[in-house]
Amino acid sequence: MEKLALKLKSIPFFSACSKDLTKSKSNLLKLIACITMFIDHTGFLYFPQNPLLRIIGRIAFPIFAYQVAVGFWHTSDHKRYLKRLLIFAIISQYPFYLMTGDGELNVIATFFFAALCLYFFKKSWYILTIIPLGISYFVPMDYGIYGVLAVLIFYFLYEKPILQLVGFSILTVIASYLIGWQLQVYSILSVVLILFARMLPVDFEFRLNKYFFYWFYPAHMLFLVFIGKLLGYS
Repeated sequence: MEKLALKLKSIPFFSACSKDLTKSKSNLLKLIACITMFIDHTGFLYFPQNPLLRIIGRIAFPIFAYQVAVGFWHTSDHKRYLKRLLIFAIISQYPFYLMTGDGELNVIATFFFAALCLYFFKKSWYILTIIPLGISYFVPMDYGIYGVLAVLIFYFLYEKPILQLVGFSILTVIASYLIGWQLQVYSILSVVLILFARMLPVDFEFRLNKYFFYWFYPAHMLFLVFIGKLLGYS
């Protein structure tokens, strides 16, 4: 596998794909993910019969999962990173409940268990990874074990972006078949978008506060629910 990755890097196209994702490009991807998530949840709440909004929304999750992997890769304090995810998972739970009406845990909770799995790997406590993997499988949460495995793929193949695409695609096709959620296949396009962002030949300045997504997630759900109340949606 390592030899294959090295050979691919010698080809100009794959070499370009291997470029690091700069902070500005990463922020741009986060903004795209937030916009598409907003569109997705608008469709979920108010236009359930229109699949186009849900298809557009498939772009969001892989970008956020990728960013969790990137964040864990670069952070100098893994415990603090876990604490931040846990705090915002708790903050986001009630807005998530208001939006969905069920008892599932929200996606930041899913990301917390993915990061906890990575933390156990980092500490070489491999047997303990069974705990977050088991919880994400048995406890209802947004994206569940599929979401956790997506983060793991993005992390362990961090320096091999083409293999990230392959790995995520295989995982998504299998999950879509098993769960019966055919629209999720469109999320593969999101990883292609990440690759093209890394390939952009020019850099640019685009800043976002590092807490932007963390606050945007619960805030946009509260906003959509509030608008629905104003417009008379049940």
